[in-house]
Amino acid sequence: MAFKTQTPTHNPSDPDGAAIRGSDWLTTNQLARLLQISPSTLEKARSTGRGLFARLAYRKLGRSVRYSRDEVLEFLNSTRVEGNRGRLS
Repeated sequence: MAFKTQTPTHNPSDPDGAAIRGSDWLTTNQLARLLQISPSTLEKARSTGRGLFARLAYRKLGRSVRYSRDEVLEFLNSTRVEGNRGRLS
C-alpha cells in the first residue's frame, strides 16, 4: 500500500497535523513528527550524509531547511519492503 496524502483537517489536539497534511513544504520538526523520529536524526543525516534519511532531498534557503511533501511521499514509497506471503511453519 502506498502512502497517500490526506485532505487537511483541523484537530485541536494536533495543531500541526493540518499543516503537515496540507502544506507543500515541511520543516525539519514537522517531518520528524510525521516520521516519528527525532529532528536531530534528520539534522545528523543531512550533515553526515549517512543513514536512511540522508537520501531525503531538501531545500535550504538561508538557514531554513524545507522538505517537499511530494518528495517525502516518494521516498517513503521507495522504501517499501514486501512481506513474506508464504505460510509460516
